[in-house]
Amino acid sequence: MLKPAVNFPILDTAGVLTIRNVASLEIPTLRTVNGIIFKENNFRGFSMPNLDTMGFISISACSYLETISFPNVRSLRSELFHREQLTQSLQVIDNPLLKTISFPQLTLIRGDLVISNNIALSEINGFYLVNAVEGNIDLTGSFNAISLPLLWHVGGGVNVQTSSNTFLCPFSEIRSNGVVKGYGFICSGKIEQPVPGVNGTNQTADCGRCSALCPLHFIGNPDISGIGV
Repeated sequence: MLKPAVNFPILDTAGVLTIRNVASLEIPTLRTVNGIIFKENNFRGFSMPNLDTMGFISISACSYLETISFPNVRSLRSELFHREQLTQSLQVIDNPLLKTISFPQLTLIRGDLVISNNIALSEINGFYLVNAVEGNIDLTGSFNAISLPLLWHVGGGVNVQTSSNTFLCPFSEIRSNGVVKGYGFICSGKIEQPVPGVNGTNQTADCGRCSALCPLHFIGNPDISGIGV
């Protein structure tokens, strides 16, 4: 059965946009959306070149998706939706052909950053300007490298696990310098079965299969009023 092509040539604003089981997608004029849910689609990519305001995004089980690109989105603001119902501002899960995730203008993520089980994704490096994640950072898979060069605030915990033998944690210092405000820090390679979810465990960065756990004590409600968007 052929899946439909979806094109909204003049759509400017949307609430929660749910796209499922479609073959192609183009929304060239969309500028503001409360949320995006893509699930079980067959497109290799999609076009939303003018989108600059978004509440949250969830992309999962898109079997042919190779590229995720939002060139003009500057922040993911969960408060555009019902925040008590949403913690994951950016969720990318179970997309087997995905090779690229690009948010070149994104600076602020109001909820969690979750990327998991995208087996073709060798690097997570499309978040060059992200300086603050108010929730958790939860990255699991087989990637060789990640890059968050401007990160200075994490409101939750950090869980980075990969099966790669070459992975080195790029921000081991944030476990002790006050950047991470929540409980839990894991940032390791050589994990046979990476497990998603921040559970409060604190582990030495890059220790791989080691079992040595180190205590961390970061508590607080940080003032993020100065974060640039």
